[in-house]
Amino acid sequence: MNSTYFPFIKRMAEIFNFTTLNISALDELHDVIVVDKYLGNPMPANFTENDYQNLKHIAMWYDIFLVNFDLARAYDTYVIRRILDDFDDRIKNLNSKALKWTALSVHDSNINALLNYLNISSSSCMEDLYRKNKTTALNCEPGPEFTSSLIFELQSDNDKDFYVKIRYNGKYVNLCEKKSVTCDYKEWKSRAQAIMISNAH
Repeated sequence: MNSTYFPFIKRMAEIFNFTTLNISALDELHDVIVVDKYLGNPMPANFTENDYQNLKHIAMWYDIFLVNFDLARAYDTYVIRRILDDFDDRIKNLNSKALKWTALSVHDSNINALLNYLNISSSSCMEDLYRKNKTTALNCEPGPEFTSSLIFELQSDNDKDFYVKIRYNGKYVNLCEKKSVTCDYKEWKSRAQAIMISNAH
């Protein structure tokens, strides 16, 4: 990856005057530029929109690549446990539970980890889309930006059979390795439990 993007890395180093020529440095640069763009600060004259899109892709690829496998499990075991506990409590107390919404504030690393483990995105599909403009993945959403959200919905049409839907930044995504935006709750729960660290307290 470093060798593939080295000409671009070198260009960014020249524009922004930094000496560490690797993808990690570009990731940090991206964070600074995103904040500056939100604040309306001017960009260097020779930094183009195409440069920004390249930088954004590399940073999102890198972030989702880093938070994978057991690290993703470590990041989000508590988040998944809280979601499952709330869903089970809702099903058990269907007619008496007033709470209908739980909000959790998390770091973008948590969202990247969830994107990986829920198969909403991956570094490999992101690179396929960027290079080939296509992917075989059921989902391939970009990494989180400011105010990104993952909404987990527990739904039922008869108060007996429950299913899950997930919205990432407003868009329903395919679940449970199927081309379907719904998944039976028992199946989804089993899959979610499989990615948790069982002895985490």
